[in-house]
Parts: sequence; C-alpha cells; structure tokens
Amino acid sequence: MIGLGIGLQPIVGFNYGARNYKRVKETFKTTLKTAVGIGLVFSILLQCFPYIFIRMFGTGSKLYFDFASLSFRIIFTGQIFIAVCIITSNFFRAIGKPWMAVLSASARFTVFFIPSIYFLPKIFGLIGVLLVTPITESISAIFALWLISIEMKKLNRLIKNEEKRNKN
Repeated sequence: MIGLGIGLQPIVGFNYGARNYKRVKETFKTTLKTAVGIGLVFSILLQCFPYIFIRMFGTGSKLYFDFASLSFRIIFTGQIFIAVCIITSNFFRAIGKPWMAVLSASARFTVFFIPSIYFLPKIFGLIGVLLVTPITESISAIFALWLISIEMKKLNRLIKNEEKRNKN
C-alpha cells in the first residue's frame, strides 16, 4: 500500500500540474481501489489462515496460538482502512497540499489513537488493546474520505472549468 501511494505521487503530480484533472481523479480512484483490494485480500487471508502467519514469528503452546490468532484477526481487520489513509495522504502530497497530508496523518496518530488507547482498554480490558488499531484506522479512514470528498468537489469544478476552456 505504501508502494502504491508513493507510485501515485508522480502520476498525480504531473497530471495536476498539466491541468489534466480527469486523469488525477481517475488515478486516485484506481489506486485507492487497488490498495483497498490488497487490504481486503490480506485481511481475508489473515482471517482464514492466521496460523501460517503466526508461525513466521514463533511457536508455542495452544494458548499462544489461540491468543495470537485472536490478536491477528482483530488487529488486521484494519488493513482495508489503512489503505484509505495511506493513499489519501500521498494524494495530498502529490497535489501540493502537504498540510492536508499532515492533517490526515497526524489526526490518525493523535486525535483518534490517543483516546482509543486510553478508553478502550478501560472498557474492554485486553481485547480493548487489540481493538485500538481497527477502530483508530476505521475512524481515520472516515476522516480521510471526508477530506478527499472536499478535494474531489474542487477537482470536479476544475474539470468543468478546463472543459469550458477547451471548448473556447
């Protein structure tokens, strides 16, 4: 997902500078769909076959595998949401809006993570610790989608203006 986000930057940056806003929008959508698809596949694999991945990190008793399996299944449900955050942040960097990228990323680690890590364990105990990642990532993804929806509206206006300019 990080590689997709980094690969998105020169394509979007070039086309944004060239005022090819349709391609900017198409590239963002295609990259986001690809990253979410990768996250979905990864999440499904971890849900179905957690022991394969757990064995990469160690071995132990049945209790070890049971807890590790539960942990993997809970924590890695957030992979789909991480894709949204990564691609959105890279998109904002590519169009020359680093503050939007910083806002998206910093909100993820401060505004959403800190309250989650404080309150969820108090409410749910050890499971609350495991829930921090998927909850933080899902809230961050919603926030990132809200930010990108604002930017897409601006892009739509730029596309209309370019179409008018090209007709004249």
